[in-house]
Amino acid sequence: MKQYFRSMSFVAMLAFAASCASHTEESTATTESTADTVATLVEDTTASTATEDSTKTQLESISGEVKEVTPGKDGYTAKLVTSDNKTYFATVSHANLKENASQYRAVKVGETIQITGEVWKMGEEDHVTVRSLK
Repeated sequence: MKQYFRSMSFVAMLAFAASCASHTEESTATTESTADTVATLVEDTTASTATEDSTKTQLESISGEVKEVTPGKDGYTAKLVTSDNKTYFATVSHANLKENASQYRAVKVGETIQITGEVWKMGEEDHVTVRSLK
């Protein structure tokens, strides 16, 4: 009887070892597949970021009338309408003004201001990250 249990234990141990080995092979294949996917995603994200960065390097100067001001966490967004009736949403903050941080000030509805910054689109809206405010 002892011999029977020993041989059954041995068979069970072999089955368990085989199962673990099989699972390790599947796990390795899955890990390699996941690593390839992550590498591809990182490459795609890097390419996307580079494209976004290259479109934000052009500075434009825009003059317009402030139609509304929306306070934000670090500053505000002013809705500007230019003389040719084009609308821009200008984000003004100390952080965005960088070396021109001393230019930061509150603006009022009806005031005409001149801004310089990177223009970018969100949906159909034109936004400006303001780097200079006059």
